[in-house]
Amino acid sequence: MTYLVAIDDGHGANTPGKRTPIIPELGRSIRENEFNKAVAYYLDQELKACGFKTLLVAPTDEDTPLSTRTNRANAAKADIYVSIHYNAGGGSGVETYHYPSSAKGRKLAQCIHEYVIQGTPQKNRGI
Repeated sequence: MTYLVAIDDGHGANTPGKRTPIIPELGRSIRENEFNKAVAYYLDQELKACGFKTLLVAPTDEDTPLSTRTNRANAAKADIYVSIHYNAGGGSGVETYHYPSSAKGRKLAQCIHEYVIQGTPQKNRGI
């Protein structure tokens, strides 16, 4: 069985407020979409290399409403929905969410979170 993974890169490039403060080392702020798009691209490539089918639910830089993104995933009968958020507007650390009533979703979130936190010095904010 080949699983279909819907990949959501979060907010669009011009979504108001979705930017970091000015980062002195860069001399500019970072838009949340700038980071998210890169992560979504690499995730898409890695999943395909592992035999998964993928669906980019917001393939442009436009601010695609959440309902549109989830409707696209549901219409394609995605098995997994991964939404990537840099949270450029605040917060610090890594957290992983799952659909509250899904035991399988929680198990997958635990597996993903375990490996994501190993790859970053960021604070572990849990599942």
